[in-house]
Amino acid sequence: MSARKNLVKQAKQLLKDKREDKLNQLSGLYRKFNDSNYEGSKIPIREGIDKLIAEITEIDNDLSRKDKKSSSMLWKDTGFKAQSKKNREIVFKENYIPRNISTEAPVMPWLQAGCLVKKVGSGMIGILIKNHGSYSEVLFGSSNENVKTLKLRPFDMD
Repeated sequence: MSARKNLVKQAKQLLKDKREDKLNQLSGLYRKFNDSNYEGSKIPIREGIDKLIAEITEIDNDLSRKDKKSSSMLWKDTGFKAQSKKNREIVFKENYIPRNISTEAPVMPWLQAGCLVKKVGSGMIGILIKNHGSYSEVLFGSSNENVKTLKLRPFDMD
């Protein structure tokens, strides 16, 4: 289990334990309220019951939440800020240096028309007809197939 899931599980267990304690206190106050004969002594007990019911309701709301994002979690340490999944550095336009991003498929020097190849996960041997860059035409048996070039491996006689 991941550390985050473990932390959430522990927090939920603490909330459940706290809720159970509050329910025990509430049942004690109800007994005290019912046993009390004097109306004036019931007022502080009623206030205590209302306060406990509000606390239990708040705990129930926290337990019923299904939020999965750390931004919606309330952290005790106010200085802590959870990192986002995309940890990107912010760069001003003047300081931006564009990088060369290649969109071309990798070149495999062994992949030439007429060579024997096999597809990853398949035992069939095929003959490469033409390489189109990101995909290739391969003759498997009596049918032509378009196969992604990265899925092709050279046939080995072993």
